[in-house]
This record gives sequence, C-alpha cells and structure tokens, in this order.
Amino acid sequence: MRLGDERYDASTASVSPRYTVFVGPLVVLEVTGEDESVVRKHAESPWKKGEPPDEDAVERLRAALKRSYEEKGYAEGVREGLVRHPG
Repeated sequence: MRLGDERYDASTASVSPRYTVFVGPLVVLEVTGEDESVVRKHAESPWKKGEPPDEDAVERLRAALKRSYEEKGYAEGVREGLVRHPG
C-alpha cells in the first residue's frame, strides 16, 4: 500500500488521503551480478513505473534486461525471472 494523493476540503478544513493497494503475489526481487537499485530503476521495471510487480511485469523486465545486457556485449549472461507465491 502507498499514499496516492491527498485532497484538502476547505469547507471542512480536512484532508482526505487516498491510498493505492496492489493485490497479487508477493514478489521478491533477487539480483546477482548487478545492484538491485539498478534493476529497479530500469525503464521496464514495474517498480520504476509504479505498477504491481506481477508475473507478466517481471517477465517483461527479464526480457528487457536480457536485451540491455546483450547490447552491452554480455551475451552469455544468465537472466532469470521468478515470482514467489507466499505459502
């Protein structure tokens, strides 16, 4: 859950917060060979986009990371995407 925005009502002198709640699997990001912050800041990262990190989003990020590293000459790198479901 995160704070989306706040609305001030001058007539009642009150503030109403609005929260965003993501419902879905618990996603644990494990990064090897790169800083986690670099991966989270990647243009295709659901965390950077503010989207729920579901299975499809993690797969898109994995494919984008693969392309990025291949373009940099790391064609033999290993990229894995995994979504862990609690329980």
